[in-house]
Amino acid sequence: MEVPSRADQLPNLRPITFDDMPPAAVAAIAEAMPMQLPLSANAACSDPVEFDHGPDKTYALRYEAMVGDDEGGQHPETELVLVDMQDDATPLGVGIVTREQVPAAPEDTVPYVGWTQTRPDARGKGLGLRRLRIMNELSLSAFGQPLHSSLYVNAIPEFQPTPEAQRLWARLVAEGVAEPVAIGDKNVFRFRV
Repeated sequence: MEVPSRADQLPNLRPITFDDMPPAAVAAIAEAMPMQLPLSANAACSDPVEFDHGPDKTYALRYEAMVGDDEGGQHPETELVLVDMQDDATPLGVGIVTREQVPAAPEDTVPYVGWTQTRPDARGKGLGLRRLRIMNELSLSAFGQPLHSSLYVNAIPEFQPTPEAQRLWARLVAEGVAEPVAIGDKNVFRFRV
């Protein structure tokens, strides 16, 4: 993942090594994804970055994999995994940007929110909204495409956006930085470019 050229959007983002990541950040990322530790030895993990917000930091990395599809084949998938840390020992939340390259559904080859969650006692402080903005900037940098809300709308009941997620996207639309769009039969949101 390149450091975004949109330096005005993420001015405090810098490349780091896996050794620079606090152990609690590595553990939170590993918990969010089924992978083997250490991340630095996993060839599918690359390009860790750190974004300094002042009192807390976000760490992110890129994960490449082949995943199964409905037809019994496999297709490439890239995930950008983020963890917000209050300090070196306290994770605040995690987010995953997913981009699948599905030959049978090229319209679905857009980066979307694969998952995001904020620790219950850290909610209501703007962390989810900030995380979505960072996820969008990393998506633009890594894929040249804006972040979309979940593509599983109307498809898989357990992956439906939560009321909190719907409120965050509605706020982004009200601010004029996101818009509703249709992708196939799915009505989702995406950041404006």
